[in-house]
Amino acid sequence: MKIAYIYDAVYPWVKGGAEKRIYEIGKRLSDKGHEVHWLCYKVVDDNSVIEKGVFLRSVREAEGIIC
Repeated sequence: MKIAYIYDAVYPWVKGGAEKRIYEIGKRLSDKGHEVHWLCYKVVDDNSVIEKGVFLRSVREAEGIIC
């Protein structure tokens, strides 16, 4: 199954409780064979893989957001 999270902040760049929880859930779903995409503000130069099976997708530039 393909799963997408839409959230403005991404762990490990932002170390909040919700970000860590989404990250951990995504890793566990990936371990069970699901394809997980995390849609967020741009925090890295390109779309990348956070963990095996967890993909980071930037949808727009972060304007005025400090990460």
